[in-house]
Formats: sequence, structure tokens, C-alpha cells
Amino acid sequence: HNVRIQPFYELKVPQIRLHAGVNLDINIGTNQMLSTISNISFAPSPNVQFEWFIQPDKLNLHAEINGSFSTGSIDEDIHVNRYFDLSKIKTRRDAKTYIPISTNIGLKLRPFRTLLLDIYGGYSLYLNDYTMEYDNTNMSYSYLLHNYQRGHVGASAHYHFKDIINVEAKGNYYFWKNLSANLPVYDRPEWDATLRVDVNIDQKWSLYSDNSLEGTRLACTTSQDEQLPMVIDLNIGAQYDINRWLNVYLQLGNYLHRKNPIYYGYTTQGCHFLAGVKYVF
Repeated sequence: HNVRIQPFYELKVPQIRLHAGVNLDINIGTNQMLSTISNISFAPSPNVQFEWFIQPDKLNLHAEINGSFSTGSIDEDIHVNRYFDLSKIKTRRDAKTYIPISTNIGLKLRPFRTLLLDIYGGYSLYLNDYTMEYDNTNMSYSYLLHNYQRGHVGASAHYHFKDIINVEAKGNYYFWKNLSANLPVYDRPEWDATLRVDVNIDQKWSLYSDNSLEGTRLACTTSQDEQLPMVIDLNIGAQYDINRWLNVYLQLGNYLHRKNPIYYGYTTQGCHFLAGVKYVF
């Protein structure tokens, strides 16, 4: 069980918004972490958001400093990867990764009314984080626990034109370092990017393209390290709005028919169709 206490202070003046607080996470029935009491974990982390509207609707500086710590479960692990070796993960950990600090600082620009740009960077520290180790003999997975630090830089763009075209693009480059001995970083790509384009044909019909790219990753196996190919996942679809709350859609997923790696030996399906109904309430 997880208990979170969040004391905070908020400041709002004409050009500045500040939320300064702290997350006090207490996990009951888990390992000790920073606590001296058996079966109780305690781990604090910051909870700060800052925004300075240098030129309203044109230019603003934003910063986020956060962290997290909570309980984990075997059910969650199996949901992520159904091929875990249960005998190895039952005792591996009973709390999720502790992130004592995760920062992101950026500058938002609006060069003209229909375009918003965000250029940002930051640093994160991950303690007791996990990666997968593939057992080539038993064809199953177990956990490896490591401590990581990550730097990142990135940018995003949001463009819209008269409620007809909406484009959202985002890309990140990461700087990973394994703090657990002299080991490489597994299962973490050096970069990723997304692109979403929506085109409204009329009040009922719309088309969309939803795409994601991800750089190569290093996977750990019991025989040797393996490099996984980059992920290219391209999707297109059409949507029909029956009313404000209900719509139906048809999507052609992964139309390049790539077997994108999720983990070593565990890939996505190829080209496929997806039909669905969305209800908003």
C-alpha cells in the first residue's frame, strides 16, 4: 500500500505561476528504503512547477521538478511482459523505481498564432530501476536492477489551421549512464520521435496519421548483449463522429509490416486493421 502526502505552496502573480511542494511517499509492507522501520519504505521527492510569462501568448519559461516512489506488484509486471519467470521475480522487489528527482526546463515560443514551439532539456535519476534479461535456454525473462541517470534535450511543435489541420511533432535525445558498476545501459533508446496529423474533412469525417520512431537499444541476454533494431511504427486511420460523445474509427496499423522489438525475442504484430468505438463522457 502507498500513502502520499503532498504539502505545497502556490504563488500566482500577473506574470508568474509557482507551485512549490514535496511528495512524501510511504509504502507499507515493502522494503525499508530510507526508513528505519521494517516493512515500511519512506522516500521523499520534489513537486515543483514554475512558469514565467515573459511575453504573454508569445514567450514563456517553464520548469518542472518532480519525483516518484510507489509500490509494485507481480500483476503489473506480467501485464508488461507475460514471459517473466515467476520464480525469479517473486522476490526481486516490492516497490517501483524510486525517482528522487526529475527535471525539465524549457522555453515555449509562439512565432505566430497557429504555431507553438517548446524547446527543453533536463536531468533524471532512477534508483532501483529494472531492465530485462533474456534466458536463451528457458526462453523467459528475469529482472536486472540498476541505478541510472539520464539527461535529455528535445523539442515539440504544435500547428493548427482553421480547425482543419492539426499537427503535433515531438523529438527527444537522451544521455544515459549506468551507475551500477561498469555496465552498459539496456532497453533504453538514445532518441525517440512522434508525429500526429489530423485532417478534418467535414463536421463528421476526419483522417489521421499517428507515427512513432525509436532509436536502437541494447538488450541483455544470458549468452551475450544484442542490439535491437530501431522502431518504426506508422499508422493511418479514418474517424466518423456520430455526435459530440460518440465516434467510430478504422485504422491500418504498422502498414510497413515491421516486426518492431518490444524486448529481445518479443516483437509487435505486423500490418493489421483496428476498428473501434469511442465514447466521451
